[in-house]
Amino acid sequence: MQNLFRALLAALLLSASLARADNAEPFGFRLVPLQNELWQKQIEPRWREVTLKLYRDIYLLHMCEDDSAHCTPESTELLALIQESRKLSGLERIEYVNTTVNRAIEYVADWAQWDEEDRWSTPLETLETHWGDCEDYLLLKYVALLLSGVPRNDIRGVIVDIPEIKRPRELHAVLAVRFEGRWLILDPRYEEIRADVDSTDYVPEMNLVAGIVRQYDRAVKEVAAAQ
Repeated sequence: MQNLFRALLAALLLSASLARADNAEPFGFRLVPLQNELWQKQIEPRWREVTLKLYRDIYLLHMCEDDSAHCTPESTELLALIQESRKLSGLERIEYVNTTVNRAIEYVADWAQWDEEDRWSTPLETLETHWGDCEDYLLLKYVALLLSGVPRNDIRGVIVDIPEIKRPRELHAVLAVRFEGRWLILDPRYEEIRADVDSTDYVPEMNLVAGIVRQYDRAVKEVAAAQ
């Protein structure tokens, strides 16, 4: 796996401008630059900061894989997840990572765990306590799938609103993974994986990739989400 980590680290260090905005994004709506001023102040800096911190986690995982003397309980656990998921392929790999992470982490709000309103933890930070909220599940699944061999351009973070169960403007984070031309939604609330076209209870608000946050323009649907 040594070459895998080096290659992935090099890919992640590419300029964010090289992260191609595919026409067929989750939920199919057009993406525009972030316009909401509150999200510009709160979401965008956190996503950029935690994206940089992911490089550190990947480096530590590489060190652990190369020499067990550098391993911590957290890196050992995450490496085991990655190694097991690499034995699988396709939908089975995605389902394995989704189920394993959902069962490994207990949902705890940031204010209860960190006494902070909103904190985005890296995968290794989350595995120190096995507690986290929706963004922490997203990031752990993101890294596990990326290092298992899922192409970066087939993985997105999506911030959604769920009007039926959430308080007004309280947002929720899910991971979207493209498989066989469809975007699948990995939600920490469920072990079942649904396609974006079947996730009609979600109102997509923001799209996260490679340090970039873009906003959904729900007035324009450029392509069918399932294409």
